[in-house]
Amino acid sequence: MKDHYKHEIRKAKQTTWKQFIEEMDDRTIWTAKKYIDTMPTPHYIPTINDATSNEDKANEFAEIFFPPAPPANLHDINPATTYPQRMRCISSITTQQIERAIHKLSPQKAPGPDEIGNIVLKKAHDILKDYIHTLIQASIQLGHFPAAFKTSTTVVLRKAGKPDYTKPNAYRPIALENTLGKLIESVVAELLSYVAESYELLPPQHFGGRPGRTGEDAMAILSERIYHAWKEREVYSVVFMDVAGAFNNVHHKRLAHNLRKRMVPEFIVKWTESFLQNRHTRLRFNGVESERIATDAGVPQGSPISPILYLFYNADLLDIPATSGQSLGFIDDIAFGVRGGTDENNAKELEKMLDKAERWRDAHGARFETSKYVLIHFTRHPNKSTQASVQIANTVIQPSPDARYLGVVFDKQLRFKQHVQQIAKKGSKFALAISRIAKSTWGATYQQTRTLFTTVVAPRMDYAAIIWHRPRKHGQMNRPPQLSKLESAQRTAMKAILGAFRTTATSALEVETCLLPVHLRLSNKILQSFTRMQTTAAKHPI
Repeated sequence: MKDHYKHEIRKAKQTTWKQFIEEMDDRTIWTAKKYIDTMPTPHYIPTINDATSNEDKANEFAEIFFPPAPPANLHDINPATTYPQRMRCISSITTQQIERAIHKLSPQKAPGPDEIGNIVLKKAHDILKDYIHTLIQASIQLGHFPAAFKTSTTVVLRKAGKPDYTKPNAYRPIALENTLGKLIESVVAELLSYVAESYELLPPQHFGGRPGRTGEDAMAILSERIYHAWKEREVYSVVFMDVAGAFNNVHHKRLAHNLRKRMVPEFIVKWTESFLQNRHTRLRFNGVESERIATDAGVPQGSPISPILYLFYNADLLDIPATSGQSLGFIDDIAFGVRGGTDENNAKELEKMLDKAERWRDAHGARFETSKYVLIHFTRHPNKSTQASVQIANTVIQPSPDARYLGVVFDKQLRFKQHVQQIAKKGSKFALAISRIAKSTWGATYQQTRTLFTTVVAPRMDYAAIIWHRPRKHGQMNRPPQLSKLESAQRTAMKAILGAFRTTATSALEVETCLLPVHLRLSNKILQSFTRMQTTAAKHPI
């Protein structure tokens, strides 16, 4: 009887799943994608640091997510501090700016404490536009962020791939803000971004959170620096730094000082100070909300203005290697690099840079996890040593053969074999998942499975192809050996799309699915990236 019961349950699940797949449309296909792509994770948060009640768990999260103002050294900030002349910027805003901000809002995004969805603003914009314009204009001119918008709801979400979910660091806080408040932030963020780009107030090597700058650009600059050093028969050494809790540990007084020091208009600085003062939030998890928690430090994760504010906060960190080396920044991912004849000389220069970074940390109250720093000496010369370590404080950073930077695995010889293996594994995994919903007698349609390949599998494998792939030269017949793993992943997906036999020729599969061969698809991706880079602004560091 028990076995029969289990059999009927299993049969009912299979029938329901098949029915869902058969009735799938252009909208529900993405629900199916989520089901087959990710392992289901429990929404319930278990014991956190021996805290069992939701109230105690909220206290544990609050200590990590909303720490008190970090102990920053503020001796250089006082009423007598003088700042350079501010850049000019018109504080008047137009209805077009508000329309752009509303257009950027995701209509289905979860609302904040006011429970007003973004779709309300999108649908009622014609009726509300004059009132919204008056509200935002008054907020900017008065340098005042309304107190009603300073309370947010912070949703606690799991970080993927963490080994221990009983630690609060394995979770990420996402602030759900009031809709109108977020709209004001978006408009001010656009103003601040315009001033920063027009007057070059940020280091040119700072990427992320800036228009026209991508992770591909940062990685391309790093690669070119390495190749240029190799042409001079030198070693290029890089330290990839780890900043812990970057957004949560922003000291408000130091941030305002940095904004003024970098000549940001005073009305934006005053608005920012008002925006960050007297903020409160409530944690939401396990179906409950915590008591109100004061957030005396940090910038809210999920706010439109937080990324650009953090760029100004850590801009001085990227100015450290001004003469002896180079730096790269992507929000809170920082890399220091130096070139030289030997790894030992490079290590000494990196130690000097990291000593200056420690002084920056002391002034800003930041938290560096030096144990997670990664050091690499890039060289292909067989006689060049790559064993020199770097010592910072009480931590010795041993050289590593590879490091992940902005989603790409850089090895010390820039062969990218490990990276290709990883992306081929990702592509094959989802290609096999597609075959689970595309059977010969039932399942998703040709158009649906092909859409899943072109929007999920291919982008995962092609990401930053301009960095790790070198197309074969004109007239060269031999294909790069690293492509075989990617071709295997694409072949698996094409067989699932068509329901073809295992022995069907790859060329026939490509014709029937109207998909480019891997080497042509990658070449096309590289040409797109190259064209974009060639059309960037003249001030772009690329």
